[in-house]
Amino acid sequence: KKTAYFNGTTFENMVDFREAEFNIDKLDNGKTDFCNTTFKNYAQFSNVIFNKKVWFSNTKFEKEAYFIDTEFNGEVNFGSSVFKGEADFRSSTFDKANFEKVLFKSLALFTDISFNLLIFSECIFEYITHFKRKNKNNTEYFAIFHKSFFAHEQTIIENFLLSKTSFLLTDMRKTLILCEIENKKILSHNLLNDDINLEYANIKQNLNYEPVLAEYRNLRLSMENNRTYIEASELFKKEMDLIKEHTNPFEKLVIWLYEALSNYGESMFKPFAWMMFFVFMFPVPFLVWEYNFVGYLNHTYIGCLFDTLRAFFQLGIKDKYSLMYNYEWLIRIISLILLGNIFIAIKRRLERK
Repeated sequence: KKTAYFNGTTFENMVDFREAEFNIDKLDNGKTDFCNTTFKNYAQFSNVIFNKKVWFSNTKFEKEAYFIDTEFNGEVNFGSSVFKGEADFRSSTFDKANFEKVLFKSLALFTDISFNLLIFSECIFEYITHFKRKNKNNTEYFAIFHKSFFAHEQTIIENFLLSKTSFLLTDMRKTLILCEIENKKILSHNLLNDDINLEYANIKQNLNYEPVLAEYRNLRLSMENNRTYIEASELFKKEMDLIKEHTNPFEKLVIWLYEALSNYGESMFKPFAWMMFFVFMFPVPFLVWEYNFVGYLNHTYIGCLFDTLRAFFQLGIKDKYSLMYNYEWLIRIISLILLGNIFIAIKRRLERK
């Protein structure tokens, strides 16, 4: 019920704390301290309850470490620790968990976990790693994977909302990400815009435009490599939104038009709809100006429509007296823009299939 110190201890044989309760009194400002501890055989902390702060900093787990169904009801810190054997945190509950500069040399399991704040900063995962969040209905959480490295291709991250998860300066291209994209920005993008106040010094110092843009691209490539193309498309749109926020006014206008015409090349319907609208409506204002609606529904409109179609498909207007002849150059330019957007959309769809 009081502060417990195991600081600097070496456990030569197996350690079994199963179902123990470190139930520090509310008036005690201390913590449970396993800092600088060495577990030479397996360490069993399953079904343990830590009701306040617990520190495992600079701890060495020489063999398996089990934290299955463990409750960390206060802050837990595993900073600079080494897991040489399996690290099993299945079904554990965290309030705030800090894994900073931790080395996982073997299997790392964080499946069916619940948490409020989960931080993996400058961590190295050398073998198979699996993260899975338990409660999909709870959205009051944040997960940060900052400057971490996943060496093994069998790395799976699932049930994390990307609007609640940051992979800043972490290469995720070869991992399997089974996360919900939503119609929202990723967490790093929101932090960049100060839309979310999340005080974490290590991520703040690297939080600028280029790393966030790289994070979007890495996540999109991961989605494309794993053939989750709808999610990849949504990420590309958010990536272009970020570029639009940090570019000059002219490029911002071009990107805005690109979005309006074809959702950044992700929609085939929008440029086709714009094409139909343009072809049928382009002659109308000129007919109104010249004839005051006379001939709008007769052969004059039909002739102008056919001339617009010829110019649109780069065939040229032969009749020099046609009302559309002087505007052929404009029709051709708009045609190239719209047909180019259709081509980009079709190309992307075929490449992804």
